[in-house]
Amino acid sequence: MKTLLKVLGLGLLGLFIVGTLNAPKPGQKAGLKSTSEPSETSWVVAACNEAQDAVKSKLKAPATAEFPSCLWSLGQYDIRANKERNTFFVRGHVDAENTFGAKLRRKFGVKLGHSGPQSFMGWSVIQVVFLDE
Repeated sequence: MKTLLKVLGLGLLGLFIVGTLNAPKPGQKAGLKSTSEPSETSWVVAACNEAQDAVKSKLKAPATAEFPSCLWSLGQYDIRANKERNTFFVRGHVDAENTFGAKLRRKFGVKLGHSGPQSFMGWSVIQVVFLDE
C-alpha cells in the first residue's frame, strides 16, 4: 500500500511536470501533446524510492532510517540504468540506528529490475549491498 501511494504520488508529480513543460507560451496556441513514456526524472525518482524500501528491509531498525530525499536531494545518489531501462543501479547512504542504538551512516548499493517500459509498477529487488562492510 505504501509503495502504491508513492507510485501514485510520483505519477501525479510527473503529470504536473509534463503539464508545466508542455504548457503553451504566451501568444502560442494550445495543443495536445501526447507523451507515451514517463520522463527520465520520473524513472530515476521511482528507482530511488524502490531502493530506499529495499535498504530499509535489510536494516536492524528500519523505523530510524533517514535518507536524502529522492526528489529534492537527488544529487546525493548515483542512479544509473541500462539502455532498455529494465535494470537500475542505485548508490546512496542512509543514517540509521544499529543494534546498540547508535546512529550510523551506511553506504549502500541496490540493483533493481523493472518489467514494464511504460509503468512504474513491476519493480523487483535483485541485490542490496552495504558498501562499508
